[in-house]
Amino acid sequence: MKCEFVQLEADRSRKHPRAVLKQEEPVDGNILYSQPPTNPIAPLQPVFGDSNYTTTTFPGTQAPTPETLTDGLSYNSSDSNPFGVSSPFGGFGRDAMHVDHPTDTTPTNARHPASRDVLNFGMMTNLELNEMDFGLLDSYNDMFVNTLGVPPMGFAQQQPPGAPPFSGPQTVQLALGVEAFQKSQWRWTPNQKDRGNSELGNLSIPPTVNPKIRVMNWRAVPGRLDHVARDRILAVLLTTCDFGDRLQAISSLPSAEMLDNLMNLYFYNQQQSIDTWIHPGTFQPSTVSPELLAAVVAAGAVLTTVPAVRKLGYALQEAVRIALPKLFEQNNSTTRDLHMLQAYMIQIEISLWSGNKRRIEIAESFRQPIGTMLRRSGKYRRAQYPPLPPSPSDTGEVLEKRWRAWTVQQQWSRLVYQLFIHDTQASISYQVNPIISYAELSLPFPESRKLFFACSATEWKNMYLSAPLSPNPRLPSFVDSLHEFPNLTIPLGARIDRDFAELATLYGLWGRIWDFRQRQAIRRTNERSSSPLLANIDKNVLAPRFSTPQCRLLLEVLAMTVYVSLEDLQSFAGKDEEEESIRVYPILQTWIQSSESRFAIWHAGQVLREARGFHRGQVTDFWAVAVYHAAITLWAYAALMSSSRRTTPLDVDVDDDIVILDGADMCAMERFVEYGRGKPRISSEAQLGDVDVLSPGAVMEVVCGLLMRFATDEEGQEATLPPLVENLVVLMEELGEAAERGR
Repeated sequence: MKCEFVQLEADRSRKHPRAVLKQEEPVDGNILYSQPPTNPIAPLQPVFGDSNYTTTTFPGTQAPTPETLTDGLSYNSSDSNPFGVSSPFGGFGRDAMHVDHPTDTTPTNARHPASRDVLNFGMMTNLELNEMDFGLLDSYNDMFVNTLGVPPMGFAQQQPPGAPPFSGPQTVQLALGVEAFQKSQWRWTPNQKDRGNSELGNLSIPPTVNPKIRVMNWRAVPGRLDHVARDRILAVLLTTCDFGDRLQAISSLPSAEMLDNLMNLYFYNQQQSIDTWIHPGTFQPSTVSPELLAAVVAAGAVLTTVPAVRKLGYALQEAVRIALPKLFEQNNSTTRDLHMLQAYMIQIEISLWSGNKRRIEIAESFRQPIGTMLRRSGKYRRAQYPPLPPSPSDTGEVLEKRWRAWTVQQQWSRLVYQLFIHDTQASISYQVNPIISYAELSLPFPESRKLFFACSATEWKNMYLSAPLSPNPRLPSFVDSLHEFPNLTIPLGARIDRDFAELATLYGLWGRIWDFRQRQAIRRTNERSSSPLLANIDKNVLAPRFSTPQCRLLLEVLAMTVYVSLEDLQSFAGKDEEEESIRVYPILQTWIQSSESRFAIWHAGQVLREARGFHRGQVTDFWAVAVYHAAITLWAYAALMSSSRRTTPLDVDVDDDIVILDGADMCAMERFVEYGRGKPRISSEAQLGDVDVLSPGAVMEVVCGLLMRFATDEEGQEATLPPLVENLVVLMEELGEAAERGR
């Protein structure tokens, strides 16, 4: 039974008969007709089975139809398939798919669209791979150069007889720490137990804990957290927890006295930091938003050395994290509220440095919204910060209003810079793209710390008017400082926070270094760029002039990342499974043979040196990760050098001088970096003598000891390490043990 369009086609064919194809002129059914044959009359030789036969598809040519290929020719009318192509459908639908052409033909140039069905288009091409196709594809493997050091499939069979089978570098030297990284904060696989409000049980604190918490002898903030303020924090908890958990939250929240002590501890820590950003003089627990108050208490709780109190802090932080988006949705104007954004900033800082995989990922995901809110409100621009100096005639309520307006403006400015610093620290620590561009911050630097920590309007006025006047009242901005780097000239009399400005400027350099590292990753070359930024960094390293250990350590970290990709080092260590280790191994082998590697480990040693200049309890959070990055650089250098010496023994001069990488001997350091002369070592406080850098286990032991010493408080209490530091110590210990087993 034929369908209707077939019958119509038959009628049309009888009216316009076509020529008959001569039997003695065979048609090759194996040619893919990319374009019509140039000489359709000439006989075509069959090429089926010839592996050397290739066809060419010419762009712009129209796929031919049977009519265009047979114009002016004749074919056998009794053959329903004149090209001899078998249908992929077998015999199914043969009557519907093919047209029986009549025997009476007449030459014609007319085309018949209905003669080719949609399902029949391109049936001359068999899309199934056969043995010939696989052989052809396999031959292409030898035509391409494998630049990543990964052998093609079947490489072992292609090697000459007697050659050792390809196994890449030894397995113990590749992915040495896969298992260690699986347990670190860099890897997280969520499960059904991971959810919000899962830590309400941590709100209660055992009675024996209170005596262990350090009670400050003086107030860092004038206002006290009373029972009314405690109830406001409790209200935040109740709005975020399930109905069945409310009774537990009410009965578990600690007393107002303990919460007040934790709040005071946070502001005390702020005064010891360079990048302080919440004004203590105007902070009143009875008037600030309950979300900000809960966030401040949570931040103070995680600073303690008592695990139970830290858990309280993380439970409060989780409640604030859940409460803030609800407030933003209920009232969009809260996205411009200073207290709400300060609370948001505190909670993502707690999460990022918590050492908990879930919180770290959430913090990394949720730093984008606050950046967008500040950008859309214009807080990145200078126009939002007009000068607000006091007048000598200001007194009473007028002076109080002017002081409070100035403190609000300074808190906005410091909040923007704090977010930028937080974003940069996250980018360096976890090797992710920063979300804030260093070129979009045109706001002026915050004014001096003495003015910011003034306790009253009168004290602020007296300090402001007693300072010498600057000939240029315009305060320097962040982009100005980046433009003038490495000079960083601050005009005489400029009322800016100099230490804060220097630290922010150094963080601003990371954006340019990150761009440089991304270009290097694409180029896959270890040739040092001629960028003036690198020369400027070297100038500051060789002639340090920064007054704070934070600035000096950060400068060494930035210089180290210029000479080595931290992402490649961690991939080699096993962060991204063994396959990624194999990929980066040839890249790092090239790196280890150049002076770049010696520059990198020198700066890594200097990171350790500057970390020892911190106060006890300060090498935490980002600074602990920076020390870890220095350790992984030294560790990778030792592992790669050990592997190179097994394959190609190096000539070692027994008379070479010892070079202390974390020392101050620049002459010996220069000989080692430029010419490779010397035996690199790092100093050890726990052992007699120095530690050979080529002993990765000993190096990791020294760095772990440094972290455990400087991550605890000054009093030396027998307390646990911060979770982040504890995880880093465990990771480094396991990497050191794995490297020693692979030697």
